[in-house]
This record gives sequence, structure tokens and C-alpha cells, in this order.
Amino acid sequence: MKDKIYYPDKEKFIQLASRANMLTIYRKILIDTETPISIFQKIKSNKFSYLLESAEGDGKLSRYSFIGINPFLVFQNKGLKIEIIKEDKKIVLYEDPLLYLRKLFDNFKIIPIEGLPRFFGGGVGYFGYDMVRFIEKLPEKKIIDSEIPDCIL
Repeated sequence: MKDKIYYPDKEKFIQLASRANMLTIYRKILIDTETPISIFQKIKSNKFSYLLESAEGDGKLSRYSFIGINPFLVFQNKGLKIEIIKEDKKIVLYEDPLLYLRKLFDNFKIIPIEGLPRFFGGGVGYFGYDMVRFIEKLPEKKIIDSEIPDCIL
């Protein structure tokens, strides 16, 4: 599989682009001498890089590994303080991070590509325990706060 064939083809891409503002373009690569971990070891120094493994499961979803670097946008928050990093510029806002995320994700119209798994890219990160404070009322914290963001995607 030495040919660099990208999917979808140009005709299909143009058709899909009329219905979405984000499209997935992919290429199948045969890598029989590498593992997802060995590939990730080579790129892990990139800020915000990730490896998602699905090594266990029923076979349908457990056959994929996702490696990502250089996201076009980073969202992170600590309490009501939100930082958006895009193209090396940082915007700071103060509002409910879950409501902001909903508005942010509503801007993206994505069409699933036939033949790809249900997850084929998107927001990858974590929601820390304190994010639940934006969903339900909890007693005030009594521990010393860390510098770790409550959420980063």
C-alpha cells in the first residue's frame, strides 16, 4: 500500500463540504513494524499530544488507536476562568465552562465518514472531578487547590 490515496476522494469531499464545516480526510497506512506506542514515543514531545488505545473489547471498536498532535484549538478552565488557545493566541474568559463548551461545539457541523469508527477525531482531554460543581451543588472545598486545570480539551 505505497500509494498515497486519501479518502474521501475529491468528488465526495466537495459533496460533503456543502453540508459540513469540518471534514475528516484520512489515509490508510500499513505499518507492520511499528506499534501505536512506538509511534507515540516519536511524537509525544509535542504539546497536547495524545494516544487513545482501544486494545480491549469486542473487536469492532477495539481495533483502533488514535494519535493526535497540534490541535487547532485548546480549551481549558479552572473554575470560571476559561482559556482558549488558538494559533498561539490565548483568549481568557470568565463564564460557566460547560455552557461555553456547548456553544463552542455547536459551531462545528461534522459528517461521519462511512467506514470509520464512531470516534474519528474531535475533542480529546479530560474533565476533572471539580467539573461536577457546574452540574450540582456541592459543599465548599476544604483542600488546597492545585494548578491543574479542571478541564482540558
